[in-house]
Amino acid sequence: MANGPDRAIQRWGTAVETEEIRDETPCHPDSCRVRAFADGASAQYNDQPACVMFEHANFRGRSIEMAPNDSVSFRGGQFWNDRVSSVFVSRGCTLIAYEDTRMGGSSIEISRRARYLGGDWNDQISSAECVCDGY
Repeated sequence: MANGPDRAIQRWGTAVETEEIRDETPCHPDSCRVRAFADGASAQYNDQPACVMFEHANFRGRSIEMAPNDSVSFRGGQFWNDRVSSVFVSRGCTLIAYEDTRMGGSSIEISRRARYLGGDWNDQISSAECVCDGY
């Protein structure tokens, strides 16, 4: 992704703990699956969203799911504009978040889950792209 002279890119670290969510619904042993919401060594299935942005820290509140290679742009006054506080990014994907609509302004690349964006990025995202390679 090319960056214009007015865009500064930050990279989020890669260390992450594994967090599994198991479906406890009874099923036949051949059809049971584990959905892993982590960037670790757990099983990963492409039926989960590639990137998810959450309204509050610790993956709480409302969420917006993005498919691989999907993008969103929020205008002022729309619910999601400047409301994202945590994100989940599937293995093989990167969420590129921008401070302005239409993928403008400063950006940050996030390639793992982030329980709290904090600092300069909490409640600052106005557009985003979920870019996947090998998802």
